[in-house]
Amino acid sequence: MPSWLGRTVRGSRRSARCRPTTRSTASARLWSRCQAWHVVVDCLGLVLAVLVTAASVQDRDAAVGLLKRLRRQYLSIRLVWADGGYSGSLVDFAREKLQLTLDIVRRTDDTTVFVVLPRRWVVERTLSWLMRSRHLVRDYETLPAMHEAMVLWSMTMLMTGRLAGRRRNAFIPRQPTPSS
Repeated sequence: MPSWLGRTVRGSRRSARCRPTTRSTASARLWSRCQAWHVVVDCLGLVLAVLVTAASVQDRDAAVGLLKRLRRQYLSIRLVWADGGYSGSLVDFAREKLQLTLDIVRRTDDTTVFVVLPRRWVVERTLSWLMRSRHLVRDYETLPAMHEAMVLWSMTMLMTGRLAGRRRNAFIPRQPTPSS
């Protein structure tokens, strides 16, 4: 069963929780209190594993722990698609240590317009589904473990709502039909 590894950064520059670091290195543009989600989803867009780190953590470094967690929980997964931020030594690590095929989906450098990358939309759609949860939009949690739990809770609520057949306009009263 193939899966997709993706990342999003939570927090904004105007937020009091996202302050610039005081370091004068090249990473000074990174924000110290912002959080990054590293998410592994299946082909349907359902969350398999999530890891919340500081935004200053490199994608490849965070993906090592996430892929180890993925391998421990789901032994049947063999192929993981990822974007260019996860390339490098992570591909060799996944192949040798975890027996995972990490396929990097790269964008072409000669494009000047927006181009949809293959399979990238699966993780982006999942992130947009999760952003419908108010608790994740507002960043109430400060501990990464609690934030991971809220991501999984929001996905659980989304899946149970779909299984129960909840309608979008379930709370809008229906207009009475005129009787003849």
